[in-house]
Amino acid sequence: MINFMASLSDAQQRDMLISTIQDWDKGKALVEEMVSAWARGDARRVGDLMSGSLRTQPELTRLLLTDRNQRWADWIATRLETPGTVFIAVGAGHLAGRDSVQRMLLRKGISSTRVRNPRLQ
Repeated sequence: MINFMASLSDAQQRDMLISTIQDWDKGKALVEEMVSAWARGDARRVGDLMSGSLRTQPELTRLLLTDRNQRWADWIATRLETPGTVFIAVGAGHLAGRDSVQRMLLRKGISSTRVRNPRLQ
């Protein structure tokens, strides 16, 4: 996350900090709703919440989600060519929406399956 923040302009860093402080209570509720939606298996809702919270900041969306998801999808595709087992974990926000890691993998011909925890259903 520090590398991500360092990649932003001073103005973007300032705006993000101010927005975080101003929306602190809303942010907490948003995260709680995202966690709840993910636990229910409602990836569409997670995507809606993520895109809604970033709708007014397309550059931030690109840097925080789209570009990172593309790098992960590229890395995963390369890693799958190597023998062995690997465990991959990313935040739920990267697994929802039109530019999710899974959709980027699917564009490369790689399918994925969510593993559900029966205790959360």
